[in-house]
Order: sequence, then structure tokens, then C-alpha cells
Amino acid sequence: MTSIFQFLDLPPELIIVILDQLDFRLLLICRRVCKFIRELVDETANLVYKIELAASGNEDNGHNTLPPSEKLAALKKHQMAWNNLNWTNETEYPTAANPTTGNLWELFGNVFAQNTQEGKFVFRQLPSGLRNIPEKVWTVQPDEPSGVRDFGMDPAQDLLVLLKAPVRENPNHYIYCKTMSNGTKHPRVLHSGVIVQSQVNNLYEVSYSIQISGDFVGLLCLCAPDFHGGQGLNEFYVFNWKSGALQLNLTGLEMKSFSFMSECHAILTILETDRQLSLLVIDFLRESADRKAHADAEQCYTLCFPALNAHAVFFRFEIRSDPSPGWRPRQDAGVPFHTSTENRLFVVSLVGIGRWGRHFFFIAVPQKILLAHRGAMDAERRKLEWDEWGQETRLLDLCPISTDFLIWQCYVFGSKFVIMEANFDEDMDFELNRSTLLIFDFNQYALKRALSQSASSTSDTEEPNTAVSVPGIDPSLCITTATKLPADVFDAEVITTLPYRLSALVFEPSKAPDAVMCSEDSLITVHVRSSFNSSKDQANTPHSSGIAMTQTQSSASSLSDAANG
Repeated sequence: MTSIFQFLDLPPELIIVILDQLDFRLLLICRRVCKFIRELVDETANLVYKIELAASGNEDNGHNTLPPSEKLAALKKHQMAWNNLNWTNETEYPTAANPTTGNLWELFGNVFAQNTQEGKFVFRQLPSGLRNIPEKVWTVQPDEPSGVRDFGMDPAQDLLVLLKAPVRENPNHYIYCKTMSNGTKHPRVLHSGVIVQSQVNNLYEVSYSIQISGDFVGLLCLCAPDFHGGQGLNEFYVFNWKSGALQLNLTGLEMKSFSFMSECHAILTILETDRQLSLLVIDFLRESADRKAHADAEQCYTLCFPALNAHAVFFRFEIRSDPSPGWRPRQDAGVPFHTSTENRLFVVSLVGIGRWGRHFFFIAVPQKILLAHRGAMDAERRKLEWDEWGQETRLLDLCPISTDFLIWQCYVFGSKFVIMEANFDEDMDFELNRSTLLIFDFNQYALKRALSQSASSTSDTEEPNTAVSVPGIDPSLCITTATKLPADVFDAEVITTLPYRLSALVFEPSKAPDAVMCSEDSLITVHVRSSFNSSKDQANTPHSSGIAMTQTQSSASSLSDAANG
């Protein structure tokens, strides 16, 4: 057997070549072998870069030709900016998107898109100096369809998906596959460019959710009750947008939201009629495309939530995660690195009322926890109770400053989750309310590093909100102890243990945003304008309703968007 001494007799250049074949875990082990190897690793830019990528939850863009030393420098600055919340310039841009008045918007892949009343789509690529992303603004006006009901996009594929909803005279959905660059038929489409799907419940008011993951488009149609209390079945579809083939068609009033979990799995939130909350994970490549109730699906498994109290009432049950599985920037993009496909967090939001008032619950679930139970899909028992999977998550009971986060829903990216929390004064005076922007980071490698570098952490079992409601939180605070949620909405005490890092920024009442969104480089605060200006010096002055948006970047610059209604 070759000894360590014979290995060390090799030329340093050859040792580096050998070490470069290892992943970051083995590199960290090798650093502990001896002083010589530790110094060799620490002085070799490409080896340090590999370790730093893993620690920060990123992966290298192999199409970028920058030397490892420059990529490493940019990565360290990028992470330092996020860790210390170092923000810079602000620039104002007009914004037309306003969900409260029917205007459509989307934020994905560092691009913010708006659909104007004239039918145009305005795209704004958000700049990042550290990741070499220039600002870019362009407008397209597709020749069809007219009356777009919703849309989705994927800048990496230059894909714009437009939905034309059914009407009484025509019960079909029309899904158009266009390019973001010029609004024409996408060149990778192997069909007419329009996917047609009939809707059974076309007499009901319907809201939509569209998501794109690789070759697939997911569409969830949610039927609203009519004036007589009737309600159609919700429908969930998965299409291959390139071939036009229908991959999955599920029905059920119990389906409330969805997200793509992997390149072949979708995950849906299910609120059963018996008031049981659960997540349904389904393999849409193995499941047949025949229309069926979600309860009749076979290639799936269910993750149950704790039992609800008999007095509890729920209004919302949604799941969010960005970016989509396997998402990477375009090959011609100049970015040196990007969020790892394995560094994904799912956040389940629950809005309900218990005996002691209203609650806004957020359950953070790493992708690896969901994937770890895939074996249940082929097991005799395909339903897992909360005790079998849920304690490794983190359940947070927060107090958002407003319910606008339910509209501006892009509050998750990679392993980060952001929310604006209200901190009332002693008299509960809303006008004097100081709001705190909370940034939760569930990247476990980054947390372990922070702890090894003597970051502050909680030491006792954490009661709800004690670690997240105090202004001026240490940016390096690590929460490593369990959260105990007393029985109220849930029938019994709920304990969760997933560690996380927490950062916070406090806003004065006059500057507090109504909602906040998160992208790879940015925090985007949203100010919802009312029909009257409430400032003291302009009280009751008519003011155009609309949205004011501020995008603050961790990298090189920041911008703010002011809107006219």
C-alpha cells in the first residue's frame, strides 16, 4: 500500500491535480491529514473555490472562462454582501405590474416581467456587478393571443408561456409557447406552438398558477365558489411544452397549490374535506396521463401534517420554491457561478385561526427531506405521518406586516426565505409600527461554518418567535435548538428542529414595505400604494393607486421601481 509519505514525495503540481479530482467533502478530509496538504489546498484557488461553492450553496458555471482566482474573489464578495447585508445604490424605474388591479407579473431567473394593459410584455434583467449580469430592458408584443390570462417564463430557455383562458362559448385552454426575446413561436417546439386543453368546469371563476421546469409546464386551475355555493373541481395539468403531450391530469377540490420538486416529481398541497393537511408527491413521468382524481393516483406518496384542532379554520395552504429543479443560466450567460440545483428550500405557508387568534405558519422543508422518502412511492404504505418526516423541518409562527406576501409570492430562492414581520409598540399602534425584514437561510453547510467561526446561537429550546421578533438581530445568529409550538391550531404541541441562520433589517414606519421578494442577488421590497396618500403633510391628497418596488442587491447596485396605477 502506498503510504502518505510516498504520496507527499510527488511533485506539488501532481498532488494538486489529484486533489482536484475530489469533491469538497474529501478535500476537507484531506486538509486534516497534515499541515503540508492543508496549506497546499488553502493556497490553490481552484480547490478553495470548490469548497467555497459548496459552503455557499452554489455551483460553478462551466461555460464561464474566468480563472478560478477571479471566480473565488467574486464568490467571497457575493457571500459577504449577503452575510453582512451590505447594500448600495438605488435607481428608480417605472412599474406597471399591479396584481390588485389585474396586471400580470413574474419574477424568475433574475428577470422581472410585466404585462401591460396594451398586451405588451416588459422584461427587466436585474443587474449584478459581482456575477457579471448587466441591466437589460426589452419589450415584446406577441401577435397572439389577445387577452392573456396568465403567463410563465424561463429566461434560460428563452421561453414565454402564455395562457388564454376558456370562455362560455369556448371551453378550451390555449397555451402558447413563445420566445421571450421577440414573442414568436419557440424554435424548440415540435407542434403548432399552441397546446389546447379543454376545461370541464368552464362556468366557474378560475384563478391560475403556471410554473416551468425544464421540458415541462405545470398549470393549476383553481375554481372559486359561485353565488349559490357551488364550486367546480380544481384541475392540475403537466404538459411537455416541446412535444405538446399531456403528462398528467389530476382533479380535486382539495388541491390548493403546487411546485415542481424534481425533474420528474411535482408536489401539491392537499386540504382534505376531513381537514387533514398533507403534501402529495407524484411522479408525473410514471403516472398515466388519464384524467383522474388526485386520490386515485398510483405513482405518488403522501406526507401528512399534524392533526388539526377541532376549532381551527384554514384559509390558505400553499407551497413555494425557486428556482425550478435543474435550473441553470443560459450557456452564453457570463455568470461565474449560480445557485446549486441541490440547494433548494420549499416553504409551505398556512394561514388559519385557532382559539387564540390568527396564525401565519411557515414550514421550511429542504429538498433532500422530500427526496429522502421517495421509496414510499413503491411501498405498500404510501402515507407518512408527521412524526415520520416533519420533525426535521422548521415550523415558524410569524406576524407579517400585511397579507400582501400572499400576492407577491416570490419570497423563496435557493435556501433563503424572506418575510416582513410587524413589531408593534406597547400600545399596538399600527402607525408607530417598526417592521423587521427577516432573512432565513437554511443552507446547512453555511450554518456549520458560521458556528465554527464562533457565530452567536440560541442555547435553549426556542419558544415561538423569541428568536425572530427582536429588532437588531445579530446578522450571524444561528438557530440550532428546537421550536416548540403549543397546541392551538394543531391538536398537540409541535416540535421541529431544522437549524437555520437568521439576519434582520429594521425599517421605520414611514419606510416599511408591505412585502418583500427574493432573487439570487437581490431583495425586492414592495410598497402597495393606496388611493390616498396618508402622510401627515399630504393627508387625504388623491394619489394614484399602484405598486412601488425597491430591488436591493447584495452585489453591486440596487434599484427601486415606482409605479403609476
